[in-house]
Amino acid sequence: MRPKFISWYLTWSNCKAESAYGATYLYDGDGVRVGQLVNGVATYYFMGGASEVTGTISGSTFSETGSKNYFAIAGQTIAMDDGSGLQYFLTDHLGSMVAVLSDNGTLLSQQRYMPFGQVRNSIGSITQTDFGYTGQRNEAFKASEGISSSG
Repeated sequence: MRPKFISWYLTWSNCKAESAYGATYLYDGDGVRVGQLVNGVATYYFMGGASEVTGTISGSTFSETGSKNYFAIAGQTIAMDDGSGLQYFLTDHLGSMVAVLSDNGTLLSQQRYMPFGQVRNSIGSITQTDFGYTGQRNEAFKASEGISSSG
């Protein structure tokens, strides 16, 4: 059962914020990303990124539109629950996300990578999560600006 965030408020004033390419990122005192605002969509990360809540911000009001919980073993993310059931992640030898399976083992999506992280479009793409090449998060603004996640 996924946790339901009934009421919480994280202020941008008590954390370090960085802006680039129209995106704003929020970091805690330890330098861990705890939030981002990209194209009007806010995402807050909890428990080191193991749980995330996405929504919109209007003034000082946050309206939740979705949440995801990630499950890991030995530092490797293996599954996600977005409220529609568990989805399992398959990775390659670099830790890159290459496939997503449903809870009954059906292939939902897959993608492959060229050297240095560029996605091979002929195979398909994974849209269920923003984890990608070498297990790193893909930045939404980078794709729109034509910047790869590897540099």
